[in-house]
Amino acid sequence: MPFQQLTFRCPEPALAKLEKLLFKNQALSLTLLDAKDVPILEPLPGEAPLWPLLWVRVLFEMAQPLENLKTKILNSPTLQADLIEENILEDQPWERAWLKHFKPMDFGHGLWICPTAYDPPDDPLARVIYLDPGLAFGTGTHPTTALCLQWLSDQRLQGKTVLDYGCGSGILALAARVQGSDKIIAVDIDPQALIATRANQLLNHIPESVIQTLLPEDFLNRSFNKNNFNLIIANILQGPLIQLSALFTHHLAPFGQLILSGLLETQALEIISCYQAQGLSCTLQKNLEGWSLLGFNGI
Repeated sequence: MPFQQLTFRCPEPALAKLEKLLFKNQALSLTLLDAKDVPILEPLPGEAPLWPLLWVRVLFEMAQPLENLKTKILNSPTLQADLIEENILEDQPWERAWLKHFKPMDFGHGLWICPTAYDPPDDPLARVIYLDPGLAFGTGTHPTTALCLQWLSDQRLQGKTVLDYGCGSGILALAARVQGSDKIIAVDIDPQALIATRANQLLNHIPESVIQTLLPEDFLNRSFNKNNFNLIIANILQGPLIQLSALFTHHLAPFGQLILSGLLETQALEIISCYQAQGLSCTLQKNLEGWSLLGFNGI
């Protein structure tokens, strides 16, 4: 069954009134999008910040009359909403629609990320990670994740203990396993990320003992010794990377490797300075589409 779709542009303060009016007139769903390219990066669980100017896409049944509603919205001095587009949206299996943007990807040296809906690459030497991100961040399509996977694809991690801090879907923890590690701690502030990581761990037939999932407070309460991670990889944001610099340095093994991503190229110098103040030396910087990956060696 097709749907009528209207797209409005409105300022964030007017959204609550517009939303109430739309649902009062039998709207089936609302989708909110950024209308002014103002990124909101990784809000905390439970937070729902909005952009200052929004696209509001709303669906109605085909039989629902809309002319009076459109007139009321456009003539309202308080809603300040502009009608940008009207169209018919054909029905589809929405729960699988995201797959058209997520296909098998090769990150070099035979490391592949393969969505569960696709067949693996026809290459007997390929090292394949099967992935369903669920509600968590991390598919490999974002430049920061791609940078981490490209770096990991060239590593041999046999006998090394790995900390994946900000694990999201578990994609980097899974990659560390594929590259040889049999002891990985995956940490995230979002319980949904830990659920996704465990699900993907099972999907890839990785024993429960290999990847442990922890919330940050549980990680801090565990009796991890100082200098006990040969590799720490954190694909998060500039603020948390700065806040966690002492923690990462404390847990990094002598001559271990610290890989940081999730930051813009313009933020790299501040991160380098912060970790140099902890006594670490920056030995690597790779950039992709305005994002950076930094590598540090432990002492």
